[in-house]
Amino acid sequence: MQIDIVEFYKLGVAVCGIIAFIIAAYKIYAKLDSRVSDLEKRIKEDEEIHQRDVKTLEEEIGYIKEESYIIIQGLQACLDGLIQLHCDGDVSTTKKLLDDYILKSAHRTEKK
Repeated sequence: MQIDIVEFYKLGVAVCGIIAFIIAAYKIYAKLDSRVSDLEKRIKEDEEIHQRDVKTLEEEIGYIKEESYIIIQGLQACLDGLIQLHCDGDVSTTKKLLDDYILKSAHRTEKK
């Protein structure tokens, strides 16, 4: 069996081409893999930032609820005092509206 030098050269070129293709494909894969890893890290960081923001907002909402409760209690006390001084009319109407609001608000929070 005799191998011609031209055939041997063609075989070598084909093998080198296949190896070059495999190396190029691996480089593309490695670059994509590193990009995916970077994106996963960024997503994780963004989720952590989001969680901190949500926690901060929940704390702020808690403070606002406490503040609103105190303000409503003070308003209710003022209206009660005015009613005791016989300041009827709009004071009585407002007191009734405030009591209705508090009652509705209490039922709304119980359903949750």
